[in-house]
Amino acid sequence: MNAQNKWKKFGAEAACRTGIFEIGRFFRRNTIPILCYHRFAQSRKYGALPAALFESHLKYIRSRFTPISFRQLDAILQGIISVNNPIILTVDDGYRDFFEVALPLLKKYGCTATFFVTTRFVDGEIWLWPDIINYAVQHTERESLFLPVTGESIRLTTMEDKAAARSRLHRTYKELSTELRKRFLEDVSTGLNISIPELPSFDYQAASWEQIREAAREGLEVGSHTMNHEILAHIDPKQAEAEVEQSKRRIETELNEDVIAFSYPNGMQGDFRQCDKEALRKNGYRFAVTCNFGFNNLDSDPHELDRIVASADIVSFTKEVSGFENLLHPGSNGRTYTASAPPATSTVVSSLCDDEQKEEWDLFVDQSESGSVFHRYAWKHVFEKSYANTCLYLIARAERAVVGVLPLISKKSLLFGNFFVSLPYFDHAGICADGQEARKSLLLCAIEFGRRANARYIEFRYAREEMLLPSKQSKASLVLQLPDDPDRLWHTLKAKVRNQIRKAGKAGLSVVSGEQDLIDDFFSVYARNMRDLGSPSHCRSFFQNICEYFPEAVRVFCVRLNHKPVAAGFTIASGDVLCIPWASSLRQYNAMCPNMLLYWAVLSYACERGFASFNFGRSTPGDGTYQFKMQWGAIPVQLYWQYWLAPGETLPNLSMTNSKYSLPVRVWKNLPLTVTEKLGPRIIQKLA
Repeated sequence: MNAQNKWKKFGAEAACRTGIFEIGRFFRRNTIPILCYHRFAQSRKYGALPAALFESHLKYIRSRFTPISFRQLDAILQGIISVNNPIILTVDDGYRDFFEVALPLLKKYGCTATFFVTTRFVDGEIWLWPDIINYAVQHTERESLFLPVTGESIRLTTMEDKAAARSRLHRTYKELSTELRKRFLEDVSTGLNISIPELPSFDYQAASWEQIREAAREGLEVGSHTMNHEILAHIDPKQAEAEVEQSKRRIETELNEDVIAFSYPNGMQGDFRQCDKEALRKNGYRFAVTCNFGFNNLDSDPHELDRIVASADIVSFTKEVSGFENLLHPGSNGRTYTASAPPATSTVVSSLCDDEQKEEWDLFVDQSESGSVFHRYAWKHVFEKSYANTCLYLIARAERAVVGVLPLISKKSLLFGNFFVSLPYFDHAGICADGQEARKSLLLCAIEFGRRANARYIEFRYAREEMLLPSKQSKASLVLQLPDDPDRLWHTLKAKVRNQIRKAGKAGLSVVSGEQDLIDDFFSVYARNMRDLGSPSHCRSFFQNICEYFPEAVRVFCVRLNHKPVAAGFTIASGDVLCIPWASSLRQYNAMCPNMLLYWAVLSYACERGFASFNFGRSTPGDGTYQFKMQWGAIPVQLYWQYWLAPGETLPNLSMTNSKYSLPVRVWKNLPLTVTEKLGPRIIQKLA
């Protein structure tokens, strides 16, 4: 390094340490940088970013930016959420080393990323063309290479020669016509006397679909990078459209979720055409990223977003990401931003549903994969009749057809403020819709009603993560898959569980089941148990109204000792799942194990009636009820309660386990039952 370069390096390092580069962030404060990465390694390796350097990148990012996904960017553009200093991290191609090196560090620093995959590479069917070149150069023992295609000779004597050769060969490949590329790769391998394995060797392997699925379940966003890593502008437009369409379909089949982001292979100006952008729009991609250096703003063409290919050393990285490099060289974007044409107006319209539309509502719910008994229109009458709640039942239509529904229940109190829930008292409901447009329409309609009502928040309860909104994941449903015969289930139970069920029978306990005729027995146990737990109870009419509006779905079970109710459960059928939202037993009879006999009776009933599974209801992982449900062989299913929050609001915590409610809970436990039965419904009317 000559003296001039040494001084340049010293000055850059000093500027980085003193924060001078942050001047760039001031001038770029309204932009969204998108970073581009490719490969990672634990230590230094050609073409890969070492883990230590990537970690230094993440430390800088977390101290100054908020990493987001493209789905969150979509929500920002729609005005659904706002994020301070957003940044997007992207990783191209689909290599295995992302999961071994980068993903653990992303988790460590709480960063999200978008992983762009070349689908046939992940399927194990092809090499990526740069890797064929890299493999041949890495393993050859020859000291030079003659290329008949170009007539040039390349030296390969030293490691530096090989690095320069890789770059030269990559550049040459990109400049060739499609017809000459295959021959070029054959010339390289033949000229270097290297036989390329049929499948990529260990250093060049792709991630597996199982790795990608698991990471996607944990929040990794996955986008498309074509099927074959073809530069779109170099192939026929119809072939290019097949690349973007079939790769999208392949990923969606594996992950069961929409793919909305695309990364152009090579991604420089001239590597894609207007017709390629149109093909992306046609196939449902909302964003596409290039490798043109630059920053993006809200007016940038969403199908031609610039990226910053992340430099390895932290000084250059900081200078680029802060915008200081762009400030010094304002023309480095390579182009100016132009607003894209506005999207076509959505044909989906959401509005309030009335009783005249209830049959259409229920028909849609029954036919929808995400529909459940808790989405049915009759709950509106239950809540209105039991608690005089305001119910907003929103219905989405495209033309005249129903494409989505959202039941919302309004809650108002001086203590907790105004809020909406879908659906209170139950584990899940939320938006039930066909497609993103319907879901978006219902969400925006709900937000508008929330704003008009000065609501603090809207709570959507799901059994899986549905939207890019703040969420709580503190609860899980416990679900048991059922055989078709109670005897088969009996033999799967642990000996301790079977012995406790037998013990209840020997103590003289018996079980009866029915419908509305057992509500009084059920309520006598339920109300007392809730008082003993320190929680308010529902009114008796709430359960009576459920029986009235859902006569075919409800079954009530009661355990008796000499005709006295000592345990009881209230079950609701939802398709092929039997749920038990409420179950109670009297503490003074716990030694007789009435709750064990109760659940065995319910499970036997579920098996005999052909239910596929039994939902024990929600619990906090690790607590007593969670352990009780797990002993039956249940599997936890994570619940996602997601929130639209009004400005300045934080995630609510109305749980009775909240420490600020500890004194009221202690007082409640000591009140007379007649008092708690009277006051409980007035409190629970305002809770969820």
